[in-house]
Amino acid sequence: MVIPVLNDATQIPHCLDRLVGQSAIAEIVVVDRGSADDTAWMVRVYTAFTETVRLVTAPGADPGQARDIGFDTATADIISHLDVCAMVAPDWSRTIARHMSEHPEASALIGIEACRTHRAIETTGPDDAVVQCPSQFDEKSGQAPGSNLALRRSVWLEVRTEAMAATSSGSDLDLALHLTKGGRRIDRPFFVR
Repeated sequence: MVIPVLNDATQIPHCLDRLVGQSAIAEIVVVDRGSADDTAWMVRVYTAFTETVRLVTAPGADPGQARDIGFDTATADIISHLDVCAMVAPDWSRTIARHMSEHPEASALIGIEACRTHRAIETTGPDDAVVQCPSQFDEKSGQAPGSNLALRRSVWLEVRTEAMAATSSGSDLDLALHLTKGGRRIDRPFFVR
């Protein structure tokens, strides 16, 4: 699990609270891009109570570079990327682990993502501010959002050099495009708010 952060002291506790207790998460790598607030301190509070959470500092890294640093740091067989503002279900990690186990041909998973920062496409619940993002998976092009992404570590190692060279813009789309090269399969079995 990789979470890039920058000045997210108010959001990181909520994010980590939803992840730390999930049984299928072996590690949570928080990559601090140079926060000027208490983000790193908040993460260190978690590292004092659980070996699951690790803090990596990457001052000046853009979001894509921070994600890539986190992927390189992570040691689990399945690596996930999540935006700090995402609210995952209590069974989120089990859903990923189960799907990857049952579908060994899947290289990666994405979820339909709800967010508060993009324009509305379709309301997804009683909270009118929560909408589906325009970055949803495009079946034709194979383009996938990366803020709710899980992939096999072996696949990351195959695409990392090209993907890292292309992510200077910080675009998750670059990674998704590299994943779909060579016919890699991306599934989408879950939803994140």
